[in-house]
Amino acid sequence: MTDVGLKEEGSSDRTGIKSDGVSGKLAMFSSPPVFGIVLFLFVTTFPPFEVATEINLGIHMLQHVIIAVAGVLIGYSLFKSGKVKQFINPRFAILGVFVIASLLIFWHLPTFWDSAVESVYVHIIEHFSFLLVGSLIGFCVPQLQDNLKMILLALTISAHMFFGFALYIIGTRVYPLYPVSQQQLLGVALFAPAPVYFIGYLYLNLTRENRRLEALELGASAVKIPKRSIRKAILPMLTILMIGALVAYFAITGFVIVSANTPQGAHASVIFIQESPITWQFSPQVIHVVIGVNNTVEWESHSFTYDTVTSSTGIFSSGSLGPGDTYSHTFTQVGTFDYFCQYHLWMHGTIIVQNP
Repeated sequence: MTDVGLKEEGSSDRTGIKSDGVSGKLAMFSSPPVFGIVLFLFVTTFPPFEVATEINLGIHMLQHVIIAVAGVLIGYSLFKSGKVKQFINPRFAILGVFVIASLLIFWHLPTFWDSAVESVYVHIIEHFSFLLVGSLIGFCVPQLQDNLKMILLALTISAHMFFGFALYIIGTRVYPLYPVSQQQLLGVALFAPAPVYFIGYLYLNLTRENRRLEALELGASAVKIPKRSIRKAILPMLTILMIGALVAYFAITGFVIVSANTPQGAHASVIFIQESPITWQFSPQVIHVVIGVNNTVEWESHSFTYDTVTSSTGIFSSGSLGPGDTYSHTFTQVGTFDYFCQYHLWMHGTIIVQNP
């Protein structure tokens, strides 16, 4: 006889996983869509990782992959919930595949890739585009027939392989903002696993029917237990860890910069590079210096990530400045000199040079 009553706290469900007060409180954090949202926010707003994407081609590509994975968690959960049944049909699924391919091609073109690095607004659009790509993969691909899934998998593997091969053999910069060495390293990383992909593709294709029969024999309940266990054990931990890292980073950064550094006066020759939730700018933004008195200007990095001091007219350039680094430039001509940070274009400042 089967009990249909309510479970008491500390009882076990049919999967054998014990539910208690703690796990109940962490239920939200074990939700794949919540994890996907937190993962998306983390990889797009955690400054050390986000800035690294702007100076390293491989990390930038990795960010795209992680954002897409976050989207898959959201899209697949939406598909499984059945709450948008009006979009569950073959025509919408095929349309979604075309949108996925179009967005991937668009954002991997050099012009648009580099514009996403140089403009914070385009960068935001790029992030949400890859989140949409992942969401459509999670929502549309499960609707396709198995033969179409295998064709898409083969096309994806082939494109992945040839794109990596092209990046490696081309001796000039495909993406002007990144050196050829990074481009070739990324090409190897994309091309080298290609044989493994094809072996996996053949294995999936040849054993597809066997797996289906095995699943029927084992039954649905036997297959779901490990997945549920992993979700309950790992997802809450990772979700809370990412939230904690974001909160801690911004709290510590704000405290350190605001408490340890006082903005310089208008006639000082030292400029702080500050980066925190409170201020993400050169401080002060405008200074006056006098030739022969204080015309050597020094920039001190009080940031936890990388920045540059780059003249708008090409007169001076610091290159990449890490935490604690300094850069100085001596001005010998009267005039107004504007500069900015190549990684964060909203960071800008002005040096006004005057005669004694």
